[in-house]
Amino acid sequence: MKKLILIALALASTTACTHLGTPLAAEEGKAGAQNFAAQVVDPNAVPGAPVPDPILTAAAIDRYRSDDVKTGESEAAPLITLNLGPVK
Repeated sequence: MKKLILIALALASTTACTHLGTPLAAEEGKAGAQNFAAQVVDPNAVPGAPVPDPILTAAAIDRYRSDDVKTGESEAAPLITLNLGPVK
């Protein structure tokens, strides 16, 4: 009789671990889609790649091959100073 009671208790306690098929939250399972969206420039892009202008592309390739690449005006990186107080 003790054995039967122990088996019944063991079965009853394991039913608490089963998944009933209902979501725990509305956001359950969206982590993969959010990670994909964070790593992709446009996760909702429409099919078909944009067509580049062949004249501008050829000019850029010629400039690259002749080492006459356009460079933009670059700014120096800002200097960040942290004042941590006197050193002891």
